[in-house]
Amino acid sequence: MPGGGGKPAKEITSLVQSVYSLIEYGDFKKSLLVLDEILQIAPNDERALLLKVQILLFFRKLRDADKTASMVIGLYPKDHHVYLAKAISTFLYTNNIREAISYLDKGLELKSDCFELIITKAQMLYWLNDASYNAWIQQASQIDSSRTAMFLKKYWIDELMVPPSHIGAQFHGLVQSLMFLASQQSFGGWK
Repeated sequence: MPGGGGKPAKEITSLVQSVYSLIEYGDFKKSLLVLDEILQIAPNDERALLLKVQILLFFRKLRDADKTASMVIGLYPKDHHVYLAKAISTFLYTNNIREAISYLDKGLELKSDCFELIITKAQMLYWLNDASYNAWIQQASQIDSSRTAMFLKKYWIDELMVPPSHIGAQFHGLVQSLMFLASQQSFGGWK
């Protein structure tokens, strides 16, 4: 980070908080501009890069989102959360659920009790008609039953549109799911 002691860190924290607020209010265009501002100060800031993946997905810049997610994995290969972003971006960019699940599995190797990875794996297994999705839902429920119930009620996608990147209710639901999962970090939900 540039010189000045804690000033850049405080500035970044403040800017990240403004990004969360902008996302909450649905101003994704401005949130992307603020993220670019953060990345000018700290090009490898993990929070900013993960948020950028989300916003790029929202704008259907799937290749850019997947490329950014790959970069984040390269920078932070020991952080289990980066594999969630990569799994979702890979799924939307390539339509390959099995490859996406392989990224979830890599994250689960690092932290086997990560709620976000587990519930996302349950959703993707469901789309593959793999009955083991129930065991993953159960595992998520054991970690946090209220979050599991909320996810199942508000974000679960019963039927996957083909292609999954098609603009429509299913794509929007998937982006909402990603936003829900990622927003948990800002409220201390990521573990």
